Amino acid sequence: MANVELARYKLLPGADPNALAEAEQQIQAEVGPKHPGYLGRDLLCAADGSYVLIMRWENEESASTWNNTLFSSEAGRKLGSLVDPQSMSMEKLVTVKP
Repeated sequence: MANVELARYKLLPGADPNALAEAEQQIQAEVGPKHPGYLGRDLLCAADGSYVLIMRWENEESASTWNNTLFSSEAGRKLGSLVDPQSMSMEKLVTVKP
């Protein structure tokens, strides 16, 4: 059963969207694959300029330990410096099997 996290957020005023894209690319290529249970992530931009991040995990345990891995990396810290924490929301989803 796949575990999915759905995060929504806005950038801080003046933050560069290109810096976000660079940090996300580095996270997807270098940080994520080193974390046990990581299956992937996709960053999307909504029409209002906010971002939606879809993260996929093998299990809930992998998802629950991700922030330690992410924010100990340079790319994760860069990402964190761009995001408006007041705008952040997170949902956890699980695959429905008929």
